[in-house]
Amino acid sequence: MATTSVDQITGYGETVAYKAPCRLATTAAIALSGLQTIDGVITDANDRVLVKDQADDRENGIYITSTGLWARARDFDSNRDVTKGTRVDVTDGTANSNTVWKISTSNPITIGTSDINFVAITFGPISVVDEDDMASNSATAVPTQQSVKAYTDAGIASRQPLDADLTALAGIGTAVQGDMIYANGAGTWGRLAKGRALQGFRQNAGATAPEWADFAPGYDVNGFAGANENARIAALYAAAPTNPFIYRSDTHIGIIRDTAPLNYQGTRASLVVQHRDIAAGGTNELIPGVVFSFNSTGDGVVTAASDLSLSIWEGVVSAHKKTGDGSAQAFTVIGELGAYGAGQYNEFGGICGTITNTGSNHGTISGVEFLIRDGDSSTHFDTALHAIIGRVARYHNGARDASNFFASSEGTVGPAAILSASPGGLHTWARGIDLKDAIFTLGQAVLLPNNTSIAWMNAAASPIPVMFLSSADEVWLQAAAATGGVSVGNSASARSFRVAGVASAVNYVEASGNTTGNTPTVWAKGSDTDIGMTWGTKGAGVHSFYTGGASFYKQAEIGHVASAVNYVSLKGAVTTGHPILAAAGTDSNPSIIVRGKGTGGVKVQDGASANKFEVNTTGIGFFNIAPAAQGAIALPTGTIQRTTYATGTVTLPQLAGVVMAIITDMRAYGLSG
Repeated sequence: MATTSVDQITGYGETVAYKAPCRLATTAAIALSGLQTIDGVITDANDRVLVKDQADDRENGIYITSTGLWARARDFDSNRDVTKGTRVDVTDGTANSNTVWKISTSNPITIGTSDINFVAITFGPISVVDEDDMASNSATAVPTQQSVKAYTDAGIASRQPLDADLTALAGIGTAVQGDMIYANGAGTWGRLAKGRALQGFRQNAGATAPEWADFAPGYDVNGFAGANENARIAALYAAAPTNPFIYRSDTHIGIIRDTAPLNYQGTRASLVVQHRDIAAGGTNELIPGVVFSFNSTGDGVVTAASDLSLSIWEGVVSAHKKTGDGSAQAFTVIGELGAYGAGQYNEFGGICGTITNTGSNHGTISGVEFLIRDGDSSTHFDTALHAIIGRVARYHNGARDASNFFASSEGTVGPAAILSASPGGLHTWARGIDLKDAIFTLGQAVLLPNNTSIAWMNAAASPIPVMFLSSADEVWLQAAAATGGVSVGNSASARSFRVAGVASAVNYVEASGNTTGNTPTVWAKGSDTDIGMTWGTKGAGVHSFYTGGASFYKQAEIGHVASAVNYVSLKGAVTTGHPILAAAGTDSNPSIIVRGKGTGGVKVQDGASANKFEVNTTGIGFFNIAPAAQGAIALPTGTIQRTTYATGTVTLPQLAGVVMAIITDMRAYGLSG
């Protein structure tokens, strides 16, 4: 035993086997300084404390407390003070009072270098016999070995008689590890030999004894690797069990209830569930293959900046990571709609669900929701992204439609839209609907019912119909307001054509094509009887008329006169009448000016394109309408010309005759009175 004759403050006797008792022992890692609470007790200065729970096991040992840094006790500060098996008692504390601890670290132990570990020492029960119960009537008599033995024998016989069941236990045979002892009747016992790995423990059919059995009624084939396992699994499928059959192999877990199951061994599936139900179903009967029941009533965490819960409850989760070549599906549905009786209706849904709001006034319900991500803001890949793909394969025409996407409304209030995006959800998208790579052999890209419109959102965030098919099967493209317009422009939103809206308009312009040999038409139409057409330019612009297609040969131009009040009027004529080119306007007597360009003049031709009158910068010329004598002097054929005579050779009578002939001809042509 250790001696305590040395300094009581700085250390006790330096012995290795037993150390002087410690007042307290730690229950967790502590700071080795200052007075503190350890195991429910506040330490005093100079207490001995067993430190055994430090994060760094090299710090463990016996310490002397102080208001500053603690120091190791004198009997625990040298390599000669400790060895494997060194013991120390603890006297106080809530958890460690009256406990004994020993060092379990293997030798050699170096203070400050070796990990020092302590383990508790447990003792078996010790019975203390009061001296008055000894087989001695003298209170001062010292019991002898014989009296203690006599007392013990008597106590066993009188206070705990030998149970007959102990005798019966001797007849059950030698038990081995894993066997179970059970009572099989009054005073009789049985032994159940240990079962195989992963078998279930249950009562037998008569509820008279326990038994080991395969999981009802499955079978475990784990550990039968390679061909042996494959053969066992194949045998299970070949047996075609009609009751549920559960098994676990090295590759997957299987559940069979099928008279002709498929063998999934070797496919690396995690869970295989096969179910066949050939019994007739009842009204509103649900016959599921697999049921996941999930009920969550707990609240999530809501932050001050958001009213969304930061906690997510998920009924079924499929976490799948695919690397390398090949295809992967997180969830796959393979179904088959078999034949049914004539006139009967049969249906099959790949993924079907019903979600009902039973009390939430603020929430979101999504039928199918996916977030497809191609990396993040710092990673860039080149992967095709498809949120939902539906492919329909039909090889024979039927009486029913084949729809890639079908939506119906069954409530009393219709949904806002069949296909919609959340606010701001498309601000970075290139296209809302992209059909550029689609091939419609016999179909339509978009099909709407008659008189159903396509609407746009206006600046006031209200939907405005802009295109629809009328009851007369006319396609309408309309503006968003009564006086709004419809514009046609290029990709840079540069307007090339605009149709302005007129409130309560009843007259309009119609343009129509025509057949071979006939010209297209632009004309006025409406409810009024007489409707004109108005053409105008902007500012000093002119009207130009061209022919020749893209060659643009100008044939006519209507010029600009600022503040004009008089104009040219063109009119046709009825039979035997004559078209009219006349001056018109607000003035009483406007004239018409016809002039040439430069030295050019004005020509008047007859129906045979023959010039009959010409005025130019030289003078006036006349041509005969028909060869005929005009007056007393025969005039030369063609234009009447002024003849120049030499002054000395012209007589006065000759000159008078020529003047008279000219006057006569002018009268004949209506040029003189």
